[in-house]
Amino acid sequence: MAAVNSKYCCISVQQMLDEIAGANTPNQKILDTYGFMMAVNSDANLNGTDAIATKSAEGKARPTATSNRRVEIEYSVRQCEAVSRTPTSFCTTRADAADDKLYESATVDLYAEATWGLNKEEFRDLCENPNDRQRRLFANKVNDLKKDINEQLVTAFIAGLGNYFTEAGGVPVDSAAAPKTLNLFNTNATPNAMGLFPVFRDFTRSRWSGRPIAVGGTSLDAWRFASGIFNGNLDGLDINKQPLMMDIFSDYQVDPIFADGDEHLLTFAPGTVKMLEWDAYPEGSIYREMKEDYSKMTMMVDGMSLDFEVRYDECNSRWDFKLSKYFDLWKTPDTAFNTACGQYSNGCLNWLIDCAALDCNVIKL
Repeated sequence: MAAVNSKYCCISVQQMLDEIAGANTPNQKILDTYGFMMAVNSDANLNGTDAIATKSAEGKARPTATSNRRVEIEYSVRQCEAVSRTPTSFCTTRADAADDKLYESATVDLYAEATWGLNKEEFRDLCENPNDRQRRLFANKVNDLKKDINEQLVTAFIAGLGNYFTEAGGVPVDSAAAPKTLNLFNTNATPNAMGLFPVFRDFTRSRWSGRPIAVGGTSLDAWRFASGIFNGNLDGLDINKQPLMMDIFSDYQVDPIFADGDEHLLTFAPGTVKMLEWDAYPEGSIYREMKEDYSKMTMMVDGMSLDFEVRYDECNSRWDFKLSKYFDLWKTPDTAFNTACGQYSNGCLNWLIDCAALDCNVIKL
């Protein structure tokens, strides 16, 4: 029988994780490795539109097929119906308005987990008085898990890129096969102040509401530094110089995922993508267990719900831990777009970052 009751230790573990997540410890938070996930879950994206609403994801803890992990999605459709320019009477017979709400059942198929173990003495210390080594260990596991989740989300986003704005009757331009180039610098290494304007222009021409959300890597950060958006001191980001045309997030994983040697910028319209989450052991679930030698629960860590399991290994006299997450990336389907409204893009675009000569063509993509 285990020497320490995991039921009470889980409470200590959650308190420790909450403390790690809430502390201002930059060495324990590697934010530049999951900037895309931060962008998708940012207020700018979640509050940018009411097109997406996810219902409860609670279900079977051990699904035998992906069909057991389903989330109902509700999203809006732009109708762009004609308005009358002459007075009409309420008594006039008119057709019912088209339904602007659609529903879709999406599966949550992506998964990531981080595992580790402690001997009985280390486990006792963890429960009674966690030390710095254990704090660092847990923090590293959370960072590793989030980094992997972020990689899978970026990969899923890239797998379904859309077209740039296309005039009615024009040939669609695939942002995956034929990406446009953003010239953030001139050939003399001076920053091009209008370097990101083509993104803003493409989105406004596509009639998307709200500022585009952009995620990029080192060249984007270099452009922000050179443009004076960042201060080279402890003041950090000068929000008064932040371009108001879009919300920008740093993510140094984007370019390695493309693996083509180019530097990329990913952009999407607010509310067009959503991270789906599936909790295996939520509060009140019959799958949530807290026993003497094992526990299963879902806890909030750094603003994200994670499934947490701890079990005593009798054969090796040790305690095994697992943090895991079921998740996915959902993108608004084509059924929500309406060319009558001028929408010829799905809002999920890919751009290349480069340098160019200083002339007006750098903003005429």
